[in-house]
Amino acid sequence: MKKQGPKTDDTSSVLMTFMIRHLASDADTLAAMVQEHDEVVKGKDDGEALTWEDLGKIKLTWRVALETLRVVPPIFGNFKAAIQDIEFGGYTIPKG
Repeated sequence: MKKQGPKTDDTSSVLMTFMIRHLASDADTLAAMVQEHDEVVKGKDDGEALTWEDLGKIKLTWRVALETLRVVPPIFGNFKAAIQDIEFGGYTIPKG
């Protein structure tokens, strides 16, 4: 069976978890993001959905998300150990 990478929803949930964790201790950034979101909502009717154009207006939120991904990548290292000595490209990878 071929191993697959993380699903998009896994990456999104990791991002959201760590953004919330960071924002819990950074009241200034949280307040700025809430203000940014309020500005977008002001131009919407009750119950009206966000559009791609609206998402382009929340630049601070996007920068916070990118910084969160930089600091805490959603894909953590996965280290393997060789179960026997292996010769690869002229190099020997020892067992263990």
